[in-house]
Amino acid sequence: MFFRNTFYVFFSVLFTLTHAQAEPLADTKKPSAFLVETAQVNYLKRGKSVDVSGRLANKSEQKLSFKTAGPVATIFVDEGDRVQKGQLLAQLNQEEIDAQVAQSQSVYDEAKRNAARYQALYEKGVVPVEQLQSAETRLEVARSDLRISTFNKQHSVIVAPDDGRILKREVEANEMISPFETAFVMSLNKGGWVVRSNVTDKDIVRINKGDSASIRLDAYPGKVLSGRVSEVGAAADVRSHLFEIEITLDATNLRLHSGFISRLIIEPSQQEAVALLPIEAIIGASNTSAQVFVLNEALEAIQTNVEIAWLESGSVAVKSGLLEGASVVTSGATYLHEGAAVSVYSHP
Repeated sequence: MFFRNTFYVFFSVLFTLTHAQAEPLADTKKPSAFLVETAQVNYLKRGKSVDVSGRLANKSEQKLSFKTAGPVATIFVDEGDRVQKGQLLAQLNQEEIDAQVAQSQSVYDEAKRNAARYQALYEKGVVPVEQLQSAETRLEVARSDLRISTFNKQHSVIVAPDDGRILKREVEANEMISPFETAFVMSLNKGGWVVRSNVTDKDIVRINKGDSASIRLDAYPGKVLSGRVSEVGAAADVRSHLFEIEITLDATNLRLHSGFISRLIIEPSQQEAVALLPIEAIIGASNTSAQVFVLNEALEAIQTNVEIAWLESGSVAVKSGLLEGASVVTSGATYLHEGAAVSVYSHP
């Protein structure tokens, strides 16, 4: 009897201790919630911006040249000079040109006298009409030659076609120059400033005239200029296969120079409803499809397929697959699995 009671007591104590130790072990095996951050889905009308580089230039740049050949006599301006409309920029040696004008004038004067004499003789019946017509023809030829030589003299000097600035000077005094050889490159004030750039076929279809653009110049770090697309190329360059676009800058007080390197961000007018999410929300992707985790009411992670519109720096634009206002897991998404319980971290 003593041994039976002792065994009963020992077994009761052992059962109690074993049961007491089992309960804490069961608690430690309960899954803990993953701490994550989320972003709320908010669809807005947006367009994928086009980020390209370009070159600053004057809208109207003209190459100025002489029409005739000859030695350059005098140059009156240098590169960078501002000039006014009608200002004399350079002229050729006038000796040969003046001689050609004088010769043409003499031939014309003689042809005019002969035509008048044959007209008088014809009226008296002394000469036939054929001789009068020949004299009149020679007069017209002489008149044309005089007009040509006079025109050449007018273009043996270069004058500014409008107010502007001399960008380049390609000639020097006493230099022999050929007809239509570029002597100056000039920018006109009335044209304003533009940035010309080249874009791919994927970008050109999203750009339209009038689209807004922000311009950053390497010469002025931190400064942002505004402008609008003024020209959109209709055909690609045969060598680069790129399309040229032109952005006209709004008025600015900055000192600008043709050739400045520019960085453009164009906001296309073509837009669609998308939700921007941090790129960390994507747990898998293939082409335009991707997967994210969405939280349900029980704070459980549910894997959801979405359709991607485009990617941009640090973000992904989703165009379908998510409900407005849904909570998408961002930070910590890669550590989750289907149905995982989460705890949302709230920033202080």
